Amino acid sequence: MKKTLFILFIGLFSIALAGGVLTSCSNDDDSSVVSPITQTKTYADASGLTLTYSGAPMLGKQVVFTPDANDITKATLTLSGAQTTSPLSDNASGLATAGVIPGEVSTTIDVDLTIKNDTVTFAGEENRGGYTLKYQGSATDASLNLALNVTFVETTWTNTSWQLLPPGNLFSGDPMQPIHVKWDADPFDFNGSPYEIQSLISLAISMTQIEGNTIPKMLCGVLNKVTFLSDGNVQAEYKDSLNATEWKTSPLNLATYTVPEPNKIRLFLNPAQIAATASGKSRAGMTDVLSQLMAAVTPMLSEGILITLDKGEEGVLKAYLDTETLLPILKIVAPLFEDETAVEQILSMLKAQAGEMAGMVDVFLKPALVAMPQIIGSTETIQIGIKMQAAQ
Repeated sequence: MKKTLFILFIGLFSIALAGGVLTSCSNDDDSSVVSPITQTKTYADASGLTLTYSGAPMLGKQVVFTPDANDITKATLTLSGAQTTSPLSDNASGLATAGVIPGEVSTTIDVDLTIKNDTVTFAGEENRGGYTLKYQGSATDASLNLALNVTFVETTWTNTSWQLLPPGNLFSGDPMQPIHVKWDADPFDFNGSPYEIQSLISLAISMTQIEGNTIPKMLCGVLNKVTFLSDGNVQAEYKDSLNATEWKTSPLNLATYTVPEPNKIRLFLNPAQIAATASGKSRAGMTDVLSQLMAAVTPMLSEGILITLDKGEEGVLKAYLDTETLLPILKIVAPLFEDETAVEQILSMLKAQAGEMAGMVDVFLKPALVAMPQIIGSTETIQIGIKMQAAQ
């Protein structure tokens, strides 16, 4: 009898213990965890977003956090460019900009969340075909921190550096070097005689002097080298002024690139990052003239600028905007040159920049500006860019 009671007691005790354990486990399941972010939220520079790309701050972007309605441990991040004001006009606003990942207007990342108090954290790595993406971040209802590291599939240009060719002169080689201009159009009337726009530009670039320096010398004095990094960044080695003694390396995330074709890149500028890095120097007037360019250049903020990379047999690399990019813009602005007021505005700006050479502006450039609608209308080829060689 005592043995039966003992067995019965042990059985009841085991049942009670098991019940307690089950009850305790029930209190700790996911149903008791509450996500601190219950609705879709958009984070931007002014609303709690801290975004880094390759370890450096990236401004001018936004991240939309969308929690999974059926699983609090999952969410979707949608990365894109935030709207910005125009870099050409103080009055325009709401312009779309490039996305976070070079070449992508929008990028979605499905993340698994770890929830602790009022914060969710997430991390992961994905191979997305054209690039590898590593991400790590955290979010609360008020802020989101996201660190991205991207490595693109290697191309001909990956991790290559290119140095500007030395400035040319009138007595040997290309007097415009390292500037590259090719403009094939019908001759225009230059003070009673036919003249090629290509010849005029070559003369103006090689002979115009500002504070004792030609335009090619000034360019070589402030820009030394360009590097195409594996994360899609374009980095430059530059000086703040001609009088500076040391070269600087530009911060990351000012400009990025993709390689849509073997001999072309698409360049994406980050207006917010550039504005934050700029020294704050005021730009010349002509708001009325520049605002008319918006229809042509606005798409370039989000779609990028197509640049041709033409490497010759001697190793010289020409990087230029070609006819496909430039001619549509020129055709849009051509009517401006039929407006005498607009032409005078342009001439005034050029004179202000020309210094002691201001008197030459009316003699050499005014005839070309007046004839510009004719020149643009007959343009077959136009290329504008720079010449470089592999950096040592």
